[in-house]
Amino acid sequence: MSSFLLKLVGIICMTFDHARMLVFNTSEFVWMESIGRIAFPIFAFQIVMGYRKTHDLKKYILRLLLFAVISEIPYKWMLWLGSKDLQLTFSYWNVYWTFILGLIVLQLLKKDKIKAIYKALIIVTICVLFSIVYVDYSIYGIGLMIAYYYLFPFKDVETKDRREKSIYLTVILACIAMIFIAFINIRSNAFAPIDILANYGIFTFIGSMIPFLSNGKKGISNKFVKWMFYIYYPLHITILCLINFFR
Repeated sequence: MSSFLLKLVGIICMTFDHARMLVFNTSEFVWMESIGRIAFPIFAFQIVMGYRKTHDLKKYILRLLLFAVISEIPYKWMLWLGSKDLQLTFSYWNVYWTFILGLIVLQLLKKDKIKAIYKALIIVTICVLFSIVYVDYSIYGIGLMIAYYYLFPFKDVETKDRREKSIYLTVILACIAMIFIAFINIRSNAFAPIDILANYGIFTFIGSMIPFLSNGKKGISNKFVKWMFYIYYPLHITILCLINFFR
C-alpha cells in the first residue's frame, strides 16, 4: 500500500471520528468513534517516514508548526461544540503538536553527544508536560512514533532483522494499545464501559498494524496532494463545526 493510500485511509477514519463527535453524537453511532482510532497510528507512521526521508528537518517541523497554529482554533471549536466544557476546550491541543514533539524526541534520541541520562530526563519532562497540558494522543503518540522509528521493518533493513523487528513491534504495539486504554480511564477519572474500551483497544491495535501494509512508495504525489493532506485536518473540522452550529 502506497503512502497516498495509507493517508487516504487515515483521513477517512479521522473524518468518521470527528463526524461522530459533531454530527452523529448519539449512542448508536459510537462505532464511528472506534473506527476513528485507526487514524492516528497511520499518521504517526507517515510522520516517522517523513522524518527518515526529509533532507531539511527544520523546514519539515516549521511546516507542521504552521498547520498546528492554523488548526488550533478549529480544534478548540470542535471540542467546545462536542463537550460544552470550557476547561476541556482550553486544556487540549491538536495533534500537530504531538507530531512536532515526537520529531523533537526522535532527533534527541539520535544525538550521541548527549548522555543517556539527560535524554531520559528531557523525555520524562516532555511526558509530564503532556500530562499537565493535554496534547492530542499525548504520551501514547510519542511512544508509538518511537516504536515505529526503531522497530518498524523498513525496506532498508536486512531481511532477518525485519522479521525480528516485526515480532517485537507487534508485541509493543499491543502493549501501547493497552496503555492508551488505561490512559483514557486516568484522564476521565472513571472506568469507561468495557465494550467501549474493547473497541478502542481493538481498533487502536488494528490501526497500528496497518503500516505493515506499506510498500514504501509514495503513490500519487504532487504539490496539490502534498498540501491537501496538511490542509484537510483544519478544513474538515471547520466544515463539521459549521454543520453542527447551523443545524
